[in-house]
Amino acid sequence: MAERVELHVLKGPPESQPVIRVARKDSDRTHNSSRRSLRYSGREGCAPGHWLPILRWTRRYSRVDLLADMIAGVTLGLTMIPQSIAYATIAGLPSQYGLYAALVGSVVYAFLGTVKEVSIGPTSLMALLTYQYAANHPPQYVVVLACTAGIVELLMGAARLGFLICLISEPVTSAFTSATALIIIGTQLRNLLGVPKPVGAMAEGGILPTLLDVSRRYTEATVPDSSVGFVCILLLVILQQLPKLVPASTQRWHRCSRLLWYVALARNAIAVLGSALLSYWIDGGSNTGSAVPWQLSGRVESASGQPVDATQEMIALGLCNIIGSCFRSMPTTGAFTRSAVSHASGVRTPLSGLYSALLCLLALGILTPYFYYIPRATLAAVLIAAVSPMLDPGILAKLWRAGFRYDLLAWCCCFALCLVAGIEIGLLGGMVISLVQPLANFVWLRVECQTVHEHDQRFSYRLIRVEHGLLYPGVDRLRSLVLQQVHLDGTTDLPIVLDCCRMTLMDFTACRALDNLSKEVHRLGGSLLLRNVPPRWHERLVLHETEHGLAFGSQS
Repeated sequence: MAERVELHVLKGPPESQPVIRVARKDSDRTHNSSRRSLRYSGREGCAPGHWLPILRWTRRYSRVDLLADMIAGVTLGLTMIPQSIAYATIAGLPSQYGLYAALVGSVVYAFLGTVKEVSIGPTSLMALLTYQYAANHPPQYVVVLACTAGIVELLMGAARLGFLICLISEPVTSAFTSATALIIIGTQLRNLLGVPKPVGAMAEGGILPTLLDVSRRYTEATVPDSSVGFVCILLLVILQQLPKLVPASTQRWHRCSRLLWYVALARNAIAVLGSALLSYWIDGGSNTGSAVPWQLSGRVESASGQPVDATQEMIALGLCNIIGSCFRSMPTTGAFTRSAVSHASGVRTPLSGLYSALLCLLALGILTPYFYYIPRATLAAVLIAAVSPMLDPGILAKLWRAGFRYDLLAWCCCFALCLVAGIEIGLLGGMVISLVQPLANFVWLRVECQTVHEHDQRFSYRLIRVEHGLLYPGVDRLRSLVLQQVHLDGTTDLPIVLDCCRMTLMDFTACRALDNLSKEVHRLGGSLLLRNVPPRWHERLVLHETEHGLAFGSQS
């Protein structure tokens, strides 16, 4: 917001400015405009609405917005509650930690969030990271981890490091999410099939050891757990496809299509509650679970499209984790799937998170005794169905057909590193690999060389046009090219003209190298001229005008 105010001040219409008949230098105008822009930017940054986004839209909040947010919040809550319980199992925590995170994250983000569709709470990626770092520690360690993560995110937001998300390319993001989904599916195979963990195993050894262990011990899989798991997956797939059975274009079937759409959104809650009620009915209310043939979750404690401001989002996420740690919350972040549900539900403002939080509070206060009966295979089915759309193998064919070979390499490297070395190492490695290509444009120069004849001025020369910029790693290559052009035909009659029209960067080493190169060409009997040099570089290079271009001052 501050940037917009600054641009308005610097580029405001001339007729809006007072007419002053005293002549002023351009530097004075620039200085005064900069002072005004900094003053207004400072006021904008200190405004309460800048740090508390809820104050920006509450003044125009209407009843229509209230109704839309209520519908979206309730719909989102039906998705959030079963997912939060399931994601807590990925982190190796009791179910209430996931509900605490969903409750506190939704409330805090309603006041501090800037994107209405974002849903803050437990996610598959954050749960997986939490499990990797806290698998052999008590739940209190996870609470400290959430507070520490919140402090780091808050400091990054205060340092305005939101621009770092621009360093992650789309292929790297796709590889990262695909690898995460595959890891979660692999880790849930044990719960889906009812295969017990190896004796003495405290934490998963990674997806490859897990798959090998499950493949060796598949005979230990139980029929009841496998049946419940696969039936729940089939039920979730069928419920997801229900809205496509009725055409929504006709007015006659509009209400039926809308009803099926809500049923599809609540499919996770239907699967979890249905399997829990079935377990409760088989157990006969004894609260022991001895009569239930499949593994149960265990006892749970009861409890009474728009532009994104990445920096503000970091601050909001940081405070969500810090405040959530005071309520025994696991680490939280924004969820892709739930954000899509909010958008499809017609959400208007981040206030919809309050209604989702109310449902989570209701689940914690009333429904927790019945969470004991949720089968582990059902939670595994919910997780597998939730993360399966994150798998994106189709991007490989798109990158290959479009000729983006380097992006394809970055995808493969990031995906492989995530599976072998861990998802955080894989993401970092993918970022580094994807950044090599733009950096290589400055390290390995791209130039155009040709002989030009200007008939009107009767002047011929050899033209060298440098792309992007000239930094110290590319100095030696430019020197070799220039000297090669000097001796191209065994004569030095034609001058060398360096066209700088496409150059955007030049460092001190490049400036000194160009001066030395000009002297070297001059000693060989030739001449080096520059054209289309930005004015700000004239003083750095000590240039002077000649008839056919700019020459270095050392030769004048």
